[in-house]
Amino acid sequence: MSVMLAGVAGWFALADRDYQYRYVETEDRYPRYEGDLGYYDSLSPGERAVVDRAMAGGTPRLESRANLPPDVIERDGDYLVFRGYSYFDWTNPRTFGPTGIGLLGFGMVVLAVRKDVRDRGVH
Repeated sequence: MSVMLAGVAGWFALADRDYQYRYVETEDRYPRYEGDLGYYDSLSPGERAVVDRAMAGGTPRLESRANLPPDVIERDGDYLVFRGYSYFDWTNPRTFGPTGIGLLGFGMVVLAVRKDVRDRGVH
Protein backbone atom coordinates (compact mmCIF):
# COMPACT_ATOMS: atom_id res chain seq x y z
CA MET A 1 0.00 0.00 0.00
CA SER A 2 2.89 2.35 0.79
CA VAL A 3 4.40 1.87 -2.67
CA MET A 4 1.07 2.70 -4.30
CA LEU A 5 0.63 5.82 -2.16
CA ALA A 6 4.20 6.89 -2.91
CA GLY A 7 3.43 6.61 -6.63
CA VAL A 8 0.25 8.66 -6.28
CA ALA A 9 2.02 11.33 -4.20
CA GLY A 10 4.91 11.38 -6.69
CA TRP A 11 2.49 11.78 -9.57
CA PHE A 12 0.83 14.80 -7.95
CA ALA A 13 4.23 16.32 -7.19
CA LEU A 14 6.07 15.54 -10.43
CA ALA A 15 3.60 14.98 -13.28
CA ASP A 16 4.56 17.00 -16.35
CA ARG A 17 1.76 19.33 -17.39
CA ASP A 18 1.99 20.76 -20.92
CA TYR A 19 -0.32 23.14 -22.75
CA GLN A 20 -2.08 23.23 -26.13
CA TYR A 21 -3.18 26.37 -27.92
CA ARG A 22 -6.18 26.14 -30.26
CA TYR A 23 -7.94 28.57 -32.54
CA VAL A 24 -11.68 28.86 -31.78
CA GLU A 25 -13.21 31.60 -33.96
CA THR A 26 -12.92 35.10 -35.42
CA GLU A 27 -15.17 37.93 -34.21
CA ASP A 28 -15.66 41.35 -35.76
CA ARG A 29 -15.84 43.01 -32.32
CA TYR A 30 -14.23 42.29 -28.98
CA PRO A 31 -15.80 39.11 -27.58
CA ARG A 32 -17.10 39.44 -24.06
CA TYR A 33 -15.54 37.32 -21.28
CA GLU A 34 -12.96 35.69 -23.52
CA GLY A 35 -9.76 36.53 -21.68
CA ASP A 36 -6.67 38.68 -22.14
CA LEU A 37 -6.38 40.88 -25.21
CA GLY A 38 -3.19 41.09 -27.22
CA TYR A 39 -2.27 42.76 -30.50
CA TYR A 40 -0.78 40.68 -33.29
CA ASP A 41 1.76 43.37 -34.20
CA SER A 42 3.09 43.52 -30.62
CA LEU A 43 3.56 39.74 -30.19
CA SER A 44 7.05 38.30 -30.07
CA PRO A 45 8.19 36.24 -33.08
CA GLY A 46 7.73 33.04 -31.04
CA GLU A 47 4.17 33.99 -30.07
CA ARG A 48 3.36 34.91 -33.67
CA ALA A 49 4.58 31.50 -34.80
CA VAL A 50 2.30 29.81 -32.25
CA VAL A 51 -0.68 31.94 -33.33
CA ASP A 52 -0.01 31.29 -37.02
CA ARG A 53 0.27 27.52 -36.45
CA ALA A 54 -3.00 27.52 -34.50
CA MET A 55 -4.71 29.57 -37.24
CA ALA A 56 -3.51 27.05 -39.84
CA GLY A 57 -5.35 24.28 -37.95
CA GLY A 58 -2.44 22.98 -35.91
CA THR A 59 -2.36 22.47 -32.17
CA PRO A 60 0.89 23.95 -30.86
CA ARG A 61 2.18 22.31 -27.68
CA LEU A 62 3.97 24.44 -25.09
CA GLU A 63 5.85 23.51 -21.92
CA SER A 64 4.60 26.38 -19.75
CA ARG A 65 1.43 28.40 -19.30
CA ALA A 66 3.63 31.51 -19.40
CA ASN A 67 4.46 30.71 -23.05
CA LEU A 68 0.80 30.83 -24.14
CA PRO A 69 -0.13 33.89 -26.22
CA PRO A 70 -3.22 35.88 -25.14
CA ASP A 71 -6.71 34.36 -25.50
CA VAL A 72 -7.92 37.16 -27.79
CA ILE A 73 -5.70 38.74 -30.43
CA GLU A 74 -6.65 41.79 -32.45
CA ARG A 75 -5.37 41.64 -36.02
CA ASP A 76 -6.51 43.94 -38.84
CA GLY A 77 -9.73 44.90 -37.03
CA ASP A 78 -10.75 41.30 -36.30
CA TYR A 79 -10.55 39.56 -32.96
CA LEU A 80 -9.11 36.07 -33.07
CA VAL A 81 -10.26 33.89 -30.18
CA PHE A 82 -8.04 31.06 -28.86
CA ARG A 83 -8.13 28.62 -25.96
CA GLY A 84 -5.22 27.24 -23.98
CA TYR A 85 -5.69 23.73 -22.61
CA SER A 86 -3.53 21.85 -20.14
CA TYR A 87 -2.83 18.12 -20.38
CA PHE A 88 -0.45 15.61 -18.84
CA ASP A 89 2.47 14.49 -20.98
CA TRP A 90 2.38 10.73 -20.34
CA THR A 91 5.59 10.08 -22.29
CA ASN A 92 7.65 12.31 -20.02
CA PRO A 93 9.58 10.36 -17.35
CA ARG A 94 8.35 12.84 -14.73
CA THR A 95 4.81 11.58 -15.38
CA PHE A 96 5.50 8.00 -16.45
CA GLY A 97 7.77 7.11 -13.50
CA PRO A 98 5.31 7.91 -10.67
CA THR A 99 2.48 6.33 -12.67
CA GLY A 100 4.50 3.12 -13.03
CA ILE A 101 5.34 3.11 -9.31
CA GLY A 102 1.67 3.63 -8.42
CA LEU A 103 0.60 0.76 -10.70
CA LEU A 104 3.33 -1.46 -9.27
CA GLY A 105 2.04 -0.70 -5.76
CA PHE A 106 -1.53 -1.45 -6.84
CA GLY A 107 -0.39 -4.78 -8.28
CA MET A 108 1.38 -5.58 -5.02
CA VAL A 109 -1.83 -4.86 -3.06
CA VAL A 110 -3.84 -7.14 -5.38
CA LEU A 111 -1.28 -9.94 -5.00
CA ALA A 112 -1.28 -9.57 -1.20
CA VAL A 113 -5.07 -9.74 -1.07
CA ARG A 114 -5.12 -12.81 -3.37
CA LYS A 115 -2.54 -14.56 -1.20
CA ASP A 116 -4.49 -13.76 1.96
CA VAL A 117 -7.72 -15.08 0.44
CA ARG A 118 -5.99 -18.31 -0.64
CA ASP A 119 -4.34 -18.79 2.77
CA ARG A 120 -7.66 -18.42 4.56
CA GLY A 121 -9.39 -20.83 2.18
CA VAL A 122 -12.08 -18.30 1.27
CA HIS A 123 -13.69 -18.94 -2.13
